[in-house]
Amino acid sequence: MPRGWHNRSAKQAVENIGQYLNLYSAAAMAAGVSMLALAQPAQSEVIVTKKNLPITAYTPVTLDLNQDGIADFKFVWSGSNYDHSVKNSLNVEPLTGGQAVGTAGGSYGPYASALANGANIGPGGHFIAARNGKILLEHFYSFQSGIHSSKAQGKWDNLGPNRFLGVKFKIGGATHYGWVRITVSVTPYRGVAGTITAYAYETIANKKIEAGVSSDGAAAIQSNKKEDLEVNRGSLGMLAMGADGLDLWRRENVR
Repeated sequence: MPRGWHNRSAKQAVENIGQYLNLYSAAAMAAGVSMLALAQPAQSEVIVTKKNLPITAYTPVTLDLNQDGIADFKFVWSGSNYDHSVKNSLNVEPLTGGQAVGTAGGSYGPYASALANGANIGPGGHFIAARNGKILLEHFYSFQSGIHSSKAQGKWDNLGPNRFLGVKFKIGGATHYGWVRITVSVTPYRGVAGTITAYAYETIANKKIEAGVSSDGAAAIQSNKKEDLEVNRGSLGMLAMGADGLDLWRRENVR
């Protein structure tokens, strides 16, 4: 065996081990950076979901604002026809102890307010609990026999599409605020009709939200075009990119 062979072999082994350790360290560092990016404290974010959901007698609408698999609110149309009279109404039912901005009085229970774009929804707001499980958006009564009379009771009668229901609900026991964009119309002989076109919530507990406004202060809802009906979700890869990925995720979710 040549002299010095053992020394060269030992040296080569040490160099190989050093290379493996460097590769392992680089991989561990990359993984650590990704995990660090994911582990950063939560930032305030308004998560907007765009939908087109008609509320009818056959299709009540249930909303899971934060998409955790637990329904937060249910919107129900109910009505009856008897002889010459027509009655129907549109109600929201909080399912997890939630509440809505509104007024407590009214012949048909508490009335939900129809908020304008940009209205503040948060601590100190005039929230009301449900009565008999419901909060009224709009009620319609019509009587036709020789003469015709009709009456709408509520705060949403034909105000147009840019109105919002302000809500609060619980996530893990903490209060979060949100809004639901609803178009409500009342027509003679037919009564109340309603369609939900978007909803949103603030990810930080007890932080106010503005009706129809995204995290950057811009209008969250631009149109009801077909391409706006899909919900865009950020991928784990985007989040692992840190600040750049978070900015991209925001642009994909609110546009």
